[in-house]
Amino acid sequence: FNYSLFCTKKVPKKIEILREVSLNDAWLSGFTDAEGCFSVKIGNEKKAYYIQLLFILDQKDAELVLNKIALLLNTVSKAKLKTINKSIKAKNLINYTNTMFRLSISCNDRKKPIISNICNYFYKYPLKTSKNQSFKIWNEIVDIVVNKQPISLDNLKLVRKLRHNMNYFTIENKPLGFANKS
Repeated sequence: FNYSLFCTKKVPKKIEILREVSLNDAWLSGFTDAEGCFSVKIGNEKKAYYIQLLFILDQKDAELVLNKIALLLNTVSKAKLKTINKSIKAKNLINYTNTMFRLSISCNDRKKPIISNICNYFYKYPLKTSKNQSFKIWNEIVDIVVNKQPISLDNLKLVRKLRHNMNYFTIENKPLGFANKS
């Protein structure tokens, strides 16, 4: 059998076109739909309640890309290696050649352009999954709590209700997870 008779075409060269990450197209919106989330954490300190608002992106082997996104959003946050659950490590279920990175951006200060950059971007390039609804609810919470902390008990009650609804949309489309962790 002469294999060379069947191989009349050469394999084309792979052309890599590396695009720079930008806020001028919908790429980040699609990336967020796949690998991002909006988080609301409630903290209690001496009977005073504080809300932490986060925009989070996770990606395997992408520290450089996540750090470029952080620069675009004008934050000093950097992608960090995500810790891996020890019980999962023990069961050898993790492929150690792949490292997971997390960019977690705190959005609690209106004086910094981070919040307006994030909000303006996602209004210009809307998310296509249930995360769009989560983003809209997260943005409502931003209006309630940013630069108004500690928050009142009435606002705390409203934030808890909104956060529950935000989680509801995510859980409906992805049944794995916990309602108390957005």
